[in-house]
Amino acid sequence: MVIITPDHGTTPTQGRTREDFKHFNVANILEERGLLKFREENGKREIDLSHSKAIPLLSVYIYVNHAGKFLSGCVEEKEYERVRDEVINTLYDYTDPKTGEKPVVFALRKKDARILDLYEELVGDIVYGIRAEYSGEHGRQITTDKFNTGSMKGLFIAYGPGIRKGYSLKRTVWLTDIVPTICYAADLPVPQQCEGTVIYQLFGDIDFKRKELETLLRNYQRLKDTLEVQKSFTHSYG
Repeated sequence: MVIITPDHGTTPTQGRTREDFKHFNVANILEERGLLKFREENGKREIDLSHSKAIPLLSVYIYVNHAGKFLSGCVEEKEYERVRDEVINTLYDYTDPKTGEKPVVFALRKKDARILDLYEELVGDIVYGIRAEYSGEHGRQITTDKFNTGSMKGLFIAYGPGIRKGYSLKRTVWLTDIVPTICYAADLPVPQQCEGTVIYQLFGDIDFKRKELETLLRNYQRLKDTLEVQKSFTHSYG
């Protein structure tokens, strides 16, 4: 069985200079609102951690610089929700001055981001997504939209015994579905931490595993019956 899949599809390239290129820089947006501060360090512009209330990291995350969580934190517990909501409102309020569009499609609190399967400690206090045609590190453009060259949707191709030929899947395939699907097809144990599901629609006969087991049980019973018959033919002489 062969599976071909990337981690993402196409995405605009950040830093292009074409006039019609739609640039998006969340750091600039937060800086304009006074939520993110910079300072000069060895001739370079660096984030001033001790004076920044919100810090963008890892493509789609913005962290509130919580004093009880980070060494350089400056946001006290009583201010946390106010700062978090201010960041969300800032993202929704932003309008691209060149296009007049609202690039931010959604901005969620950490606890609400679970609907995107994002949870646990490392997830940012705010999770956001932008329109597909806007630039930035891949991963923050929403995959339900398209622009002139494609979308963020990745390609998925599967080939092998039992897999339907010439069929285009209708269901959404997630990267997390690939491991359990391989395990299911190859009779391998599924990792305990696996969060995906088997892509049953991939197979021509979704009951092929049950039928394999039934065949195995029938053959086992035939073998058992044959051995019993052989035993009945065995004679011992004193």
